[in-house]
Amino acid sequence: MTEKWLLANYRFMNLRALERAIKCPRGILQKYVMYDIKIPEKWIDPLYILIKKIVIFDTLKEVV
Repeated sequence: MTEKWLLANYRFMNLRALERAIKCPRGILQKYVMYDIKIPEKWIDPLYILIKKIVIFDTLKEVV
């Protein structure tokens, strides 16, 4: 789910900012998006938590 969301929305995100937010090495997300190199399992959970915060914030913004 995390990877699918990232592929669907990466054009609207600064991938480096996402990497900094989860403290992962530079280029991990870009390599996944551009070259289909798998994201290491270590970074899936932190990325999922961050995406959940982004989606919840966006949903709350629409309701208010």
